[in-house]
Amino acid sequence: GNGVQDPGEEGIGGVPVDLLDSEGNVTDTVSTNGDGSYTFADVPPGTYTVESQDAPGYTSTSGNSEPIYVAPGGSATASFGDVPSGTVSGTVFNDLNGNGVQDPGEEGIGGVPVELVDSEGNVVSTATTNGDGSYTFTDVPPGTYTVESQDAPGYTSTSGNSEPIYVAPGGSATASFGDVP
Repeated sequence: GNGVQDPGEEGIGGVPVDLLDSEGNVTDTVSTNGDGSYTFADVPPGTYTVESQDAPGYTSTSGNSEPIYVAPGGSATASFGDVPSGTVSGTVFNDLNGNGVQDPGEEGIGGVPVELVDSEGNVVSTATTNGDGSYTFTDVPPGTYTVESQDAPGYTSTSGNSEPIYVAPGGSATASFGDVP
């Protein structure tokens, strides 16, 4: 995800792209072709902004807004980079034997708050475990994170309450947490 279309990186079709005038008004909207290309036809000379939305299941690597200038008789280009988003999932479980690993018969604990924290310490998403103790964060941009779990009421952690993870483009990561009463 360097924000530049490198050899072998295919375009994404069906992505809405807006052309805004110098006052921020949308003057035209198109969708990208199957190869990711798009064209605004008959654009008068002037200063504009081109804005792209992220395709479903993708995260921007280049920002979604690009200022351009169209000279008389000229053209301008604005390109946008996206990478597939990932997922983070796991379970908070009743660690009956206290070994920090979910073994057969160790059921999940529902209602436990879980946070996804980025590399700068910002909470970027929160979840509460389902009845089976599972949680999932979707549409996670690639990067390094920490998953933090609180202890369920009346429980103490056997595995720690913080797990560093890495989400690759389009990938997944897992962090599970054991608690004992």
